[in-house]
Amino acid sequence: MPIEHSGWPVYSVEPRPIAGLIPYARNARTHSADQVAALVRVASLYGEREAIWSRVSWQVLGVLAAPAMPSDLRTEYEARIEAGEVVTAKEIAARRKAFPRQSIGQPRSRS
Repeated sequence: MPIEHSGWPVYSVEPRPIAGLIPYARNARTHSADQVAALVRVASLYGEREAIWSRVSWQVLGVLAAPAMPSDLRTEYEARIEAGEVVTAKEIAARRKAFPRQSIGQPRSRS
């Protein structure tokens, strides 16, 4: 008897080694190397932080995870999101432009 899941039947689940999987040649959903890198950054930063990824869009996650995002600005927005504030990618990007240039990933000096 099939297991019903989201409207489609699952007849069996067969674990396979990842090395044995091959991409479907006619898959219309392909991603560039830059898109894959952005997805990896988002997953590494927010994959285990449900309080953040469950409350914002992929666009917000992408802007927050961008390499050029100052770490203290990222931390500020993460706290706002966790507090339940609604933030948009457009808002974060505009604020990022107004932020002073710094070394990527380094907090600003407090002098």
